[in-house]
Amino acid sequence: MRFRLLTAAAVLPLVIAAGCKHGGSGAATPTPTAKAASQPAEEGTTSYQGTSAGASSGSSSSSGSSASAATPAVSPLPIDEARLKSWIAYRKELIATLGDQRKKLASLDGKSDAQKIAAMTKISEDTDKAQAALEKKYGFTKEQDQQILDAVTDVLGDMPMENPLSADSVAELKKQAAQQGADGDNARAQLQAMQDQEKKGLDDARSKYGDAAVALFVAHQPELTKQQQDAMNAAFGDR
Repeated sequence: MRFRLLTAAAVLPLVIAAGCKHGGSGAATPTPTAKAASQPAEEGTTSYQGTSAGASSGSSSSSGSSASAATPAVSPLPIDEARLKSWIAYRKELIATLGDQRKKLASLDGKSDAQKIAAMTKISEDTDKAQAALEKKYGFTKEQDQQILDAVTDVLGDMPMENPLSADSVAELKKQAAQQGADGDNARAQLQAMQDQEKKGLDDARSKYGDAAVALFVAHQPELTKQQQDAMNAAFGDR
């Protein structure tokens, strides 16, 4: 099960929609979606899948020479410990800003439609200004923020056994795996499948973002996972 850390541009329309539907009183918690159905990156995002290297020349023969197939080059995500901590701090302030905006929407209950529209427009403008100020403060562009966001989402999504939302299920599987018989065998097989999936996912992430970046995200997994939940709470309220 995967979750995407929400950007201001992504969260605010959801919050505004909730305000229109519920008169600013909040919205129901959304059903988490799988990675394949997760929201796309913002327009203009640069991929970290490397560009192809030039074709290398093959050996010469009487019939001429041939070129070998190009090999994709790895383009590691340019991030280190200090940069990640700065990004986490940036995200923390942005999420707090979104939470404040949601509370303002909650105060619109009882207002006329015209008043709500005017207030929501102002909230949207204020959010854009706040995000721009935070980007300047922490030295991130929208593109850089989105690139880190996508990488973090990918890596956390490849660690289902560490996801707090899966904690009860994983604990139950481990309990069953300690038993003898068919139930124990089935539980052990499921755990092994999850471990294999996690290993493959992280290997793929290393190929895409680089070993150092993935190691950083894995080391900060608890903090990054909590920030995901904080973003959801900011958008929809504590659940």
